[in-house]
Amino acid sequence: MPVPEDQLPVLLPAVEDFRPTGTGLSPLAAVASFVETRCPTCGEPAQRETDVSDTFLDSAWYFLRYPSSQDADRPWDPERTSAWLPVDLYAGGREHVMRHHLYARFLTRALHDLGLVPFAEPFPRLRLHGLLIQEGAKMSKSRGNVVNPDDYIERVGADNLRMYLLFCGAWEEGGDFSDKGLMGIVRFGRRLSSLIVRDVEPGNGGVDLSPLDRVVARVEHDIERFKFNTAISGLMEATNWAAGSWASMSADERSRVSATLILLLAPFAPHLAEELWERSVQLTALTTRAPG
Repeated sequence: MPVPEDQLPVLLPAVEDFRPTGTGLSPLAAVASFVETRCPTCGEPAQRETDVSDTFLDSAWYFLRYPSSQDADRPWDPERTSAWLPVDLYAGGREHVMRHHLYARFLTRALHDLGLVPFAEPFPRLRLHGLLIQEGAKMSKSRGNVVNPDDYIERVGADNLRMYLLFCGAWEEGGDFSDKGLMGIVRFGRRLSSLIVRDVEPGNGGVDLSPLDRVVARVEHDIERFKFNTAISGLMEATNWAAGSWASMSADERSRVSATLILLLAPFAPHLAEELWERSVQLTALTTRAPG
């Protein structure tokens, strides 16, 4: 028998001892003041249901609630739900597939069959990432090989750590975290930075810039397919090419190369890219201003 709307919400009592009792009953079943109630229809003695839904089921429709979180009288606004959902892309871990995603798909399909939501699939595109390991073993507190990101951010900055996490392995497979690999990324960032902010006399120009066009296509292609490690690898190769041709480039060629490399860097290292963009703009202004 459902509780009438004017009696909602039913507030749960504070339960001091919620450990399993071996009876198969919920801890709520032992709280007589909560269980014993009156039937809302006939007024006779009745008992409340104490087998509440699993937490995974409770969290399986959060994406429906988020766009309408300010509404207090309904779970979601149909028009807003149609405008914002389903979720375009969901990126998560493999352990979610048999838990959260299973519940979310089941619940969404049930709501769709009831005509309450206009779509049957909550996440049309789902990409699952691999695990980050260290020395061949999964990171865990019991093994004592957990990496604290705050320590590394303090040492090398958030951009370098972010780039390394994307570079150390394929998205779907994960990678092996090592300080040696991280320092390789740090050196790359320094090499690219020193190239772009280098204040040297421009060359005569006429450099073939087709490698720049190729790396733009490569990075765009790889990002769309979550191949971040190969996208960063392409950016490294382009940096090496630019460094080898820098002395021959004219001011305009350097400006184009710098702007392109910075824009390609931005998704992976936004803070560094912002700083380099500002510096490159300043250098361009100095090299192109009129004499006197």
